[in-house]
Amino acid sequence: MRRLSLVLLSLLYSLSSSPALAGNEVGKPASAALRADADGTDRFIVKLRDPAADPRPALAAIGGTFGERLEHVRRMSGGAHVVRLGRRVMNLEAHAVAGRLRSDPRVVLIEPDVVMHPMLVPNDTMYAQQWHYYEAQGGINLPAAWDRTTGAASITVAVIDTGVLPHADLASRLAPGYDFVAGVAGGSDPGDYGCNGSTSSWHGTHVAGTIGAVSNNANGVTGVREMYGAPFAIAAWKQKYYGGEPWPRMIGSGHILDGPKPVWPGSAVAGNAEEARAAVDRLHAAGADFIKVYTKLPRDAYFAALDEAKKVGTYCAGHVPDAVTVAEASDHGQRSIEHLTGVAMDCSSEAEKLHAERAAAAADTTAGKLFKTWSAQTSRIVATQDPKRAAELFATLKRNHTWMVPTFTVLRSMSSMNDSVFAADPRVKYMPAQIADGWDWKKDFRFRARTPEDWANGRKSFKLSMQIVGAMNEAGVPILAGTDMLNPFTFPGFSLHDELGLLNEAGLSPAEALRAATLSPAVFMNATDSLGTVEKGKRADLVLLDDNPLDDIQNVRKVNAVVLNGRLYDRAALDALIADEQKKARP
Repeated sequence: MRRLSLVLLSLLYSLSSSPALAGNEVGKPASAALRADADGTDRFIVKLRDPAADPRPALAAIGGTFGERLEHVRRMSGGAHVVRLGRRVMNLEAHAVAGRLRSDPRVVLIEPDVVMHPMLVPNDTMYAQQWHYYEAQGGINLPAAWDRTTGAASITVAVIDTGVLPHADLASRLAPGYDFVAGVAGGSDPGDYGCNGSTSSWHGTHVAGTIGAVSNNANGVTGVREMYGAPFAIAAWKQKYYGGEPWPRMIGSGHILDGPKPVWPGSAVAGNAEEARAAVDRLHAAGADFIKVYTKLPRDAYFAALDEAKKVGTYCAGHVPDAVTVAEASDHGQRSIEHLTGVAMDCSSEAEKLHAERAAAAADTTAGKLFKTWSAQTSRIVATQDPKRAAELFATLKRNHTWMVPTFTVLRSMSSMNDSVFAADPRVKYMPAQIADGWDWKKDFRFRARTPEDWANGRKSFKLSMQIVGAMNEAGVPILAGTDMLNPFTFPGFSLHDELGLLNEAGLSPAEALRAATLSPAVFMNATDSLGTVEKGKRADLVLLDDNPLDDIQNVRKVNAVVLNGRLYDRAALDALIADEQKKARP
């Protein structure tokens, strides 16, 4: 039996984490530690670009732009403001309102101020010391406690207020950040409610929940490019790796940059060039490693975003907007294209007509119009492929060194997830029930209106995608491995193995498929000085396999050990991680 050492850098996208307090939910399974206020909210936390002493004129102007009334309530110690909306909205709409207001260049950040109700029975041995939970005047008068996770695979808790007081469960698990308690003796928060409007003495720190979860890394994943997530969460995840936990090295984009009425709530929104530049500046300032562009960005906003990203020293990756051709995206410097977005359409002899139809659908306010248009175009795209157009496009992608990330794993599931074989996948047991339940296509707004004909066309489209990637590889277009986790039936770690097999099936040799997950990501990130190959002096992130994947790509599943940031995890340690993840996912 031959043994081969490999560095495996994965590009698993869209990681998510769920917050939790410790304890068991009253009368319910321990799967949801907090319940959002059923009555919604009329309050938001807003930080303005201009730190003027009187924020009221700016808030009035911003509200007027969007037909909302914004009333200043109080200034917070960090420079943000508590703002009251002129109406009460349910939580989902609150996030939509925040998304619209966030597009205003005068706004640095905004988030709904939503009341969360704990539903827990205390079980923390330090509960008696935590007066802030049960004391009615200076505390918050709640029967809550800390440190047992409630089923999520990974937990990140952001403490919004004045810092963190000592607790055994927090030892060695704190992400870097400003600690108000340690930074200022007797730190204060003017106007804090807990002290009846007077200056408080750091009591707000006590609302922190503590966690001890360690994420599963038993599949040999040593690096992740995260394409959508909260910036503070990404920062905390990065710290896990550097803190020595079994957690992959990460880069991340933070929030998506999309056009008006974005596909995903909470996205940064830009309707024109000026708004796009401001959005890029905000995302970059918030710590985004790159800017993820998305489907509904208008042309002028998209090109402005690419230009502004270069000016601030970063780049754009993600979807090719419907208003832009793939060749234009490549020529203007989009660094990577995910899911082959737009590629098959631009290889069609009817590409111009198809683009016009999508532009009309994007402007149509009818619910679901855009998704229906995409689905209706599928059979035409498959039937009108033009080899000459394809060759010209692939030559452009190669010349500009535009990276393609096919994400076959998610393309396959989205084309066939009405097949019961997906729901029967034994790896579902590693996913929290609330995530797995959401993988029912009948519940997903993107798929629930599909007809049998739509599913059949989707399978044809997936087959075409495989053919396109094979041709791209022969043409010299650079390719990266990615999966788009946690989309339906994409599993952390496991799906990277699936992706390498699918790349091989599409026409890449085993060596080329491996390169798409090892050396190529290091080249993409300009990190070949420390990553991508096994050499003395480089970062010790590598995987030891029991059989040679150059003989059979499926041998990547035979993981013997993982070395992560110089730490060895043998098979027994990896098995223990997997068992722990299964227990947490399905307690």
